[in-house]
Amino acid sequence: MNKLLFFILLLSANTLLAQREAYSWIYGNCDLEFNNCQGVYGTAIIKFNDDSIESIRRVNFPGSFSIHASSISDSNGNLILASNQESIFDSTGNILVNFLNNDNLENLLSYRQSAYFLKLREETDVYYFINDKTIQLTPPPTQLYLTNRTSRTYITRIKVDDQGYEILNIDTLMRNDTVVGGCMAACRHANGRDWWVFKSTFNQKEYLRGLLTPYGFEFDLYYSPAINAFQPGGFNQFSSDGSRLFHYIPSQFRKMQIYDFDRCTGELSNFREMDFSNYIPFPPYDFTPFVLSPDASKIYMGRSNPGPEYSYQNIQVDVETGQMTVVADSVYVPCLTPNLKWVVSGYQRVPFTLINKLNVFTQPNELGNGSGRIKDLYSLFVDGFRTEPIEYANHLLGPIDGSSCDTLGLNDETAIKKIEQFSFNVFPNPGKEEINFATDLPMPVKLIIRDSQGKTVIENTFNQKLFSISTGLSELNAGIYFVELQNQRKQVRLVKKWMKIE
Repeated sequence: MNKLLFFILLLSANTLLAQREAYSWIYGNCDLEFNNCQGVYGTAIIKFNDDSIESIRRVNFPGSFSIHASSISDSNGNLILASNQESIFDSTGNILVNFLNNDNLENLLSYRQSAYFLKLREETDVYYFINDKTIQLTPPPTQLYLTNRTSRTYITRIKVDDQGYEILNIDTLMRNDTVVGGCMAACRHANGRDWWVFKSTFNQKEYLRGLLTPYGFEFDLYYSPAINAFQPGGFNQFSSDGSRLFHYIPSQFRKMQIYDFDRCTGELSNFREMDFSNYIPFPPYDFTPFVLSPDASKIYMGRSNPGPEYSYQNIQVDVETGQMTVVADSVYVPCLTPNLKWVVSGYQRVPFTLINKLNVFTQPNELGNGSGRIKDLYSLFVDGFRTEPIEYANHLLGPIDGSSCDTLGLNDETAIKKIEQFSFNVFPNPGKEEINFATDLPMPVKLIIRDSQGKTVIENTFNQKLFSISTGLSELNAGIYFVELQNQRKQVRLVKKWMKIE
C-alpha cells in the first residue's frame, strides 16, 4: 500500500478528530443470472484509511450494488450498514429492511433513488437512512409523464450497538407531494451535529430543504436565487468544506449551477452558472453525474462520445476559468474518495466490458495532466464498479467553532456539551403590517430578517422578551422570509420562517 500514499496539507483540527463513517464503500452489479458471475452476487468492499485504500475484499451480499448505492461505517472505517435501494443490509449481508415489501403494497410503478446514511455527531448509536421514492400515479403517456408522478421522502432509523441491530422505524413519511426532481445532497450544519439535506426539483428555482436534528426532520420547499424555469432534476454535491452547492442539469441543458452555502442558516446565495454543452455531447450521453475535487476547484465528469467506436472518457473542468481537459480514457463515472484525497473511477481496457480495475487521480486538485492519474492501479475482484457516484455525506466536516451558530458548545477539547434550550414565537404568521415576538433568550437580542436569497432586509436590537416591529414591513414583497434572533453572550442563533402576505 505504500506506493499509494502521497502527501497533502493537513486538514483542520476538527477534521482530524472526525470519525470515518463513510470510509467503506460496497459495490458490484454482477450476478450469476445476468453476468455469469460466481457466487450469490458479486459484491466487494473497499475500505479507506486517512491516506489511502486500506483493503479491498470480496463479499457475497444477497443483492447487487450499482446505481444509488450508499453505506456508512463505524469510527474505524468498518462497514456497519449498506443499501442498494431495495434493502438495508448489516455488515455481513443480512437483510435488515426490505423496502420492496412496502413498495409492492401500493401496486403502482415506483422506484427509489437518491439516499444517504446520516449520523448525528452525538453520543448515540442511531443511524438515519433518508431516501426518496418516485411514484407513477397513472400509466404515463409521453406528454403527461412529468405531471403524473409524486415524490415521497422517507426516514428509516436503526440502532446499532453491542447488542446488535434494532429497527426503530421503517419508512416514516416526511414529505409527499408533486415536487419531484433530482438527487439529494447532505451537508453538516455549522453546529457540527445536525445535517442539512437538499433535493433539487423540476424547477431550477425550487429545492426541497431539510434539517435533521435529534428532535426531528423538517423538510420544506425552498426558493433559491436561480431563475424560475424547467429542468430535468439533476445531480447535487456540496463542496468538501460545505461552503458551496453544485447542481448539474443534464440532458439538453448541460449546465452547472453553483451557489454559496451558509451552513448556519441553510441559505443559498451568489448564484452563477457554467455552460457544459461544449463538453458533454447530446445525444448520446445526457445523464452525466459529476464529482468535485477535494478543494472544489475542479469538476470531474464521465462522458461518452458518439461514433462507430463508442468510447468513454473522464473530463476535468476548472471552476474558475472553465478550462476543460480530457484526463482519462475508457473510464466510467468518477467518485471522490471519502478521505477527501483522490478521485477514482472504474477502468475499462475494452469498451462495453464490465469494470474490474480502479483508475486513480492522486492529485485531483491539480489542473489537467497534473492530476496524477494512475491507470488500472487496483484489481477490484468483482465487476461493475459504479455507474453513478457513491452517495455519502462528508462526515469529516466539523463545526464552525466560535461562530454564533455553534450552539452546541463544540471545541477541540470538550467534544459535545449539553444543549441549552431556548425558543421564540413569531405571530401573526402569515402576517402583513406587524410582527410580534416572544422569546426566553437572555437579553439583549439582535433581530435579523432575511429574504429568500439571504439578503438582510431588517436588523435591530431589543432588550425585552416581548416586542414587535412594523417599520419596514410595508416595503417588503409578499413571500417567505427568515427571522433570526441572536444572543452573542450565549452564542445562540434561532431561526424561523415568516410569510408576508399582500
